[in-house]
Amino acid sequence: MRHLCCGVILLAAPAAADVMQVDYLCERGARVQASYINDLEPQILVMQVEAQQVLMTQTISASGAFYQAAPQGQDGYFWRTKGDWGALSWRKADWSETDLLRDCTAIPRISQK
Repeated sequence: MRHLCCGVILLAAPAAADVMQVDYLCERGARVQASYINDLEPQILVMQVEAQQVLMTQTISASGAFYQAAPQGQDGYFWRTKGDWGALSWRKADWSETDLLRDCTAIPRISQK
């Protein structure tokens, strides 16, 4: 059901929404597609993970950006970025984490004229 909510979020975003799409190449050749909706509060991330769309909201970070799929105290995906680097983990309610994808690097987009 999570993939339905994410599509609705994207459709509900303003027509001129500031959406930044970034593709990442991670360890073992895994690819991650991310759509950052920057003009909502909190900022939203819709990410393709394990053949499903996952909706995450930005949370407080000391450096870089952190996005979480579930409120604190619940299990869920956790994405952290800094510059062109990213990493995906599964965070449990007790704050323990399991790395899922490390060393993700943004892939430059080729502009088409």
